[in-house]
Amino acid sequence: MPGGGDAFLLYAVFGSFGGDVQVSGSKYRTRGFPGGVDATKYSRETQPQVFSMFLDGYFRADLEKNNAGIAKRVTAAPDLLVIKGPVPDPDSLLYLRDVIGVTTSFLDAGGAGILDSQAIRWWSPASWKREVFEPDAPLPRNHVVILVSPEEDGTSWFHTRGMRKLGRPDLSIRRVPETHENGVTDLLNRFIEHQAFGLVIEEGAPVKVAGLPPGMTCHHAGRLDDPDFNNVRVEIRWP
Repeated sequence: MPGGGDAFLLYAVFGSFGGDVQVSGSKYRTRGFPGGVDATKYSRETQPQVFSMFLDGYFRADLEKNNAGIAKRVTAAPDLLVIKGPVPDPDSLLYLRDVIGVTTSFLDAGGAGILDSQAIRWWSPASWKREVFEPDAPLPRNHVVILVSPEEDGTSWFHTRGMRKLGRPDLSIRRVPETHENGVTDLLNRFIEHQAFGLVIEEGAPVKVAGLPPGMTCHHAGRLDDPDFNNVRVEIRWP
């Protein structure tokens, strides 16, 4: 919903693609890419540096550790389609539905796997179709991840990635004790969905969730080039 900010999409589809991909609007439930979003095709033979952008560092480690079933085909894929672009202050999630439809058509045209670089999540063709395309319903949690990192004092840092696709800030809660981990996870999931469906979190907004201490508040922070989020964020602070 409008008022929260611009959405930005960045997917990498690895595979072997022939000529132009013909997209059936009725089959893939899409009107085509929204204005500002497009797909650019790259060849491993002539543009290996583009492949390296999506196959080095954390992306590569996650692919090999958690997505072994597609790793060999992805790393050997001769072609890469990069889907990228902004959607200014969208008034609904229909733009995401359109992009999902076109992306699914790319999979059917020779795709081996998809990297959602904003959420740092790989999808096999089967998992993408099962969890993203086939439900034909907005499922924000499937487009956002909750990451947990250890803090020096033995607590944990809970933070999201992927909200920029929805035109909203990511979320961060530091120094989470083990006793509150379930409550914080529930809180983040609620905020993911509420923001996706239109919530704009106001500066200083109070947080009221059963099982968490009263007096928690929300504070805007960060920049789009923050490597932990590639997005601005809302810091949720303890009282």
